[in-house]
Amino acid sequence: MRLDIGAGDALEDGWVSWDIKDGRDAVDLSLIADGSVDEIRASHVLEHIPMAGTLVALREWHRVLRSGGRLFVAVPDFARIVGEMLGGRLDPNLCRYIMGGQTDEHDFHYAIFTGSILTAYLREAGFDRIKPAKAEGPNTSRHWCSMNVEAYKP
Repeated sequence: MRLDIGAGDALEDGWVSWDIKDGRDAVDLSLIADGSVDEIRASHVLEHIPMAGTLVALREWHRVLRSGGRLFVAVPDFARIVGEMLGGRLDPNLCRYIMGGQTDEHDFHYAIFTGSILTAYLREAGFDRIKPAKAEGPNTSRHWCSMNVEAYKP
C-alpha cells in the first residue's frame, strides 16, 4: 500500500488517500496495521498538526511503514520564507505560507520547520537515511517555499 496523507482531491493512481476532509486524521492511523504500508507521502500536512502532535504523527507514520519503507514529507521552509520577507519580497502570500491560508478550520499552521528541526523530529521518530528530495505527486511539494525530505524506516 502507498498512503497519501492529506491528498485531498489531488490523488495519484496507485495511492490511497488519507485526508481530514474524509474524516481521516493524519495522527490516527489506527485502522492500518503495523508495517503494512510501503510508502507514505505527506505534502504540506505536518504543519497543520499542533506542535505537540508532530512527534506523535511521525511515530504513527513510522509504525505503519514496513521495514525499509519510505516517507516523503513536504513542509513550508520557514527559513527560506523568512529570508524572503527580510529581503523585502512583496508577496502577499508570505504570511499564508507561515500561518496557513485560514480558509477553513483545517487550513491553519501550528508548527514551523527548518531542515534541522524536521531532521531532528524524523530521527527521534525512528527514521534514518534522511535527505532532501525532489518534489513529487500532484501536490504543493512543487511550490517555491516547499522543503521536501525523504526518510526511511530501518
